[in-house]
Amino acid sequence: MLPTDTSFDDSTLVGLHRHDKDLTLSFENVYVDGTLRFAELKLSKTTKILCDGEPTEAFEMVEQQGEILELAEVSGQLSLLISWLNLKKDTEEERSYEITCESIITTIGSISPDNPFDNSHL
Repeated sequence: MLPTDTSFDDSTLVGLHRHDKDLTLSFENVYVDGTLRFAELKLSKTTKILCDGEPTEAFEMVEQQGEILELAEVSGQLSLLISWLNLKKDTEEERSYEITCESIITTIGSISPDNPFDNSHL
């Protein structure tokens, strides 16, 4: 379940790791209680993945990073709208995903390096 004080909107998907039917999505700049942080979502025992409404075998990184336009969890299903950015070609491509899984575990990490709310250096 996603924490209520956490927003993945406008964060960046920077990594993906697959192990059997488990997926771990790594993000930076996730808004957590007033601070931008790194975070991971572990999706256990995925059963179905849709990309733009069509079944697909696997969730994969289309580009090196994807901007999260929307992210929501509803009864064991993670819905994502991602803008995949290719900085070298200056292109972007939007795709929607629905991933059905047994459970979602959220891990919140350290403060993101470009956190505008970090006043620790003052």
